[in-house]
Amino acid sequence: MDQEDFINRAKDKFSSSITEEDEMYKILDIYDALIKSENLFFQSIKEFALLYFPTFAINATLNDFINLKIDELQKIKDYGKKTKDLALFNSFLMLLNQIEENKKLCIKKIEEKCSNLFPNSSAIIEPLILARIMKEIGGSEKIPNLTISKLQAIGNPKNFYGKPSFGFIYNSKIVQSKKDKIKATRKLSESLLISLKVDFFRKTKDENLIKKLLNNISKIV
Repeated sequence: MDQEDFINRAKDKFSSSITEEDEMYKILDIYDALIKSENLFFQSIKEFALLYFPTFAINATLNDFINLKIDELQKIKDYGKKTKDLALFNSFLMLLNQIEENKKLCIKKIEEKCSNLFPNSSAIIEPLILARIMKEIGGSEKIPNLTISKLQAIGNPKNFYGKPSFGFIYNSKIVQSKKDKIKATRKLSESLLISLKVDFFRKTKDENLIKKLLNNISKIV
């Protein structure tokens, strides 16, 4: 066996051992790395912008920079100050937008994989949150051991006074839309646990189940 044949066989063996779930967790890692990079880059580009466009940059948010078009700079009050580096600033904006596009691509892939792996659960809670939960517990094989209290505590910072409600589920859109967020977190955890166990034993989408579980959550004010 020559070296090239050995490498090809090793690649085949490695590829066959990678599951769709493994891929999802790796994509999630990349997404988190992009968020960190974006936040650091945003702080740096904002400091740079303060030199040239202080009236814009002083209160500008990340989204302001992402949505900023270079021709719109001419409308800014202090446009024209040291504009020789305008092209450089534009390149920074393009890089920031590229990071944002890559984040969207990661989310799209996570949504696709969650839909395949957890067809019912991904309809109950945002796929990104679901992926975080699954990664935190160590994979879908741990689903049978989950309880409601464990599920709603996943992602809870250890220094958050031990309150189990402030985990990943608490940050879901459906919980944040409710006045009684603690009760909503509990109810969503109950529904998610049911859907996860259904997904564990049979990976088929059950529209009636989803409707019933979502209806239970919607009753929370």
